[in-house]
Amino acid sequence: MNKDEKGSNIPLNTGNNLRRKISVVIPTRKVRNDFITMKILEKLKANLKDNLEVIIRRDKGVSRARNAGVMEAKGDIICFLEDDISFNEQELLSLLKSYREGTVVTADFSIPDRPMIGRVTIISKKDFVLVGGFDEDIRFGGEGADFILRSMQNGIKWKPVKINLKHLSRPYSLKIEMIRAFYETAVLLKWKFKYMPTTSKLIKFWIKSHKFPSLASFILFLSRFASFYYHALIRNFSRQLRK
Repeated sequence: MNKDEKGSNIPLNTGNNLRRKISVVIPTRKVRNDFITMKILEKLKANLKDNLEVIIRRDKGVSRARNAGVMEAKGDIICFLEDDISFNEQELLSLLKSYREGTVVTADFSIPDRPMIGRVTIISKKDFVLVGGFDEDIRFGGEGADFILRSMQNGIKWKPVKINLKHLSRPYSLKIEMIRAFYETAVLLKWKFKYMPTTSKLIKFWIKSHKFPSLASFILFLSRFASFYYHALIRNFSRQLRK
């Protein structure tokens, strides 16, 4: 529970959030600030006025950028946005208004079948600190799965929702989606088995849960997986050395 400027107690609860300071954190590699997400946020400012803070981070690595953005944030509610999405500002306003502390809301154009963050993710700063932020050693979407799993481990409810949203920068790429899925799958299995799963377990899990559209995509999976798994082992070995 927090106190507003007049000293009254206002919980992070339905109907009161728009009177709170909201920090929007946008990681980006773009040099200029005229990307599509910023243009839509200009419309949102008309509703939130001084209660909306926009933080743009250009740190190396999306997890590092998100963590640094929260450290800089002055708001009670953190809203992570990607820099290349088009969405209805009224839908985002509704999500912010109805947000409840103790939950992490992930919004995208579809509801995922596995733990992951969305292109829009909302969480209170208090809960973010409790979870410990994003793991900066995990990449390609795996950091999102890890963050959601650690959130739930700390008693924070995961609430995925579907909104009218478009991803504008890149067309669908099988290569990118498969690499992203490798990391997500490895993180999920690491939580299940409490250690980095063996190569055979990860391959069996992947083949069982996914249908490959062609032989070429399956070969691409094997080649990318070999590279991914090597780097995953190196990261885990480095962590053991730091303990």
